[in-house]
Amino acid sequence: MVNIMVALDSSEHSKAAFYNALALIQNRETDKLILMSVVERISAGFTIGSFWQPSDIYTAAESEVRKSLTSILQHYGHIAVHEKVDCSLLLGTADHIGEMICEMAEEKKVDFLVMGRRGTSKISRIFVGSSSKYCVEHANCNVLVVKEISPEHSLRYESASHQIKSLDEMERTRRNQQLSSKMEDRSHGVASPSPISSKPN
Repeated sequence: MVNIMVALDSSEHSKAAFYNALALIQNRETDKLILMSVVERISAGFTIGSFWQPSDIYTAAESEVRKSLTSILQHYGHIAVHEKVDCSLLLGTADHIGEMICEMAEEKKVDFLVMGRRGTSKISRIFVGSSSKYCVEHANCNVLVVKEISPEHSLRYESASHQIKSLDEMERTRRNQQLSSKMEDRSHGVASPSPISSKPN
């Protein structure tokens, strides 16, 4: 059994990382794919007495990032099911994205970590050079840094996305609810309940 983790955001590099991760899967019956996104914690705020109060503006911004990344994880979860790959979804929150990814990779006993070289997403910074470099230097597993998406992978992504969009509303809602209800949500250093597994039908 091989455990493969791929870090995702809304950038083109996520598509490249995702399909390169799929290419590492040799046995769809036993190999596991972990889809992970990280919300970078916003520390701006103020102190009342001895208690730290986050700014409402930054709290709202962090909440929007969380919603966006949740949607991204669900979308790639749909594609994994389409590709008949057993996957789990993991949404993290941390001050340092690279540290969070490395921590989860170790905890989940990951054999391969796949990341994009950099990203252009406005909602997360998973793929900035520093995070990829940090993971290459500190992860306890093999790290594959993907530079660009191939035309083949781009076509596969568009085809899968089109087929997912063509699902009837009831089926799409059912799958979304299944993925949402089983989302594993983690803060750096703190575990929250409900690890998930999205098993292809």
